[in-house]
Amino acid sequence: MSHKEKQGTGWTLSMTDNVLYVLDGDTILVERPLTVPEGWDEGLFIAQLQAAPQQLKDLSAGFRFLSDEGIRSAAETLGELSQVSWALRARLFRTALLRTPYGGKNEKLREIARLFGLERSQAYKEAKAIELAERHEVVHDLDNLSADAILLAETAGDPVAALSLLVDRRVENPAYSMVDFREDLKRGTTAMQAPPARHACPDCGQPHIIKEG
Repeated sequence: MSHKEKQGTGWTLSMTDNVLYVLDGDTILVERPLTVPEGWDEGLFIAQLQAAPQQLKDLSAGFRFLSDEGIRSAAETLGELSQVSWALRARLFRTALLRTPYGGKNEKLREIARLFGLERSQAYKEAKAIELAERHEVVHDLDNLSADAILLAETAGDPVAALSLLVDRRVENPAYSMVDFREDLKRGTTAMQAPPARHACPDCGQPHIIKEG
């Protein structure tokens, strides 16, 4: 039986797989079977969970059509989610920047970033990184690349080759860090001279730099 104490009372909320309890010490105040809603389809529910990240990515293409209030509402909604990919919110940050006159960009970005619990500097960094990712056509790799990695790769002579190097190194060594990446870029490794390995995405058919296997 799992337990969760309710703040401000001596009650404890407990549950098993199919029964909900409210306890006061050792006394059961409420014992209620958990009922499955009519028409519940567990397989469909899991499928929807699995599809949710891609659906959010697809929806992000519509950020550019949002009004100022719509941008704020989208940020409030996404900010309430426990896990949001940096690329998703970066597209919203970039839209806010493009929509706002120069004199108000900093304040607007600070307002939207705050809804995600971020500082303006981080929001600006992510907005810049998503712009570079799209320019270099590495948008299919964003689940494996951070904003910091993209910005660092931009300082290399060939950003796409640099990102390919990062992916390759992490396949070989999962502990490969951004510090290691920075040092490799400084040394100008021979791997940087080779063309990046691109493979067709099995879902969309577009080329990307993630290694297969």
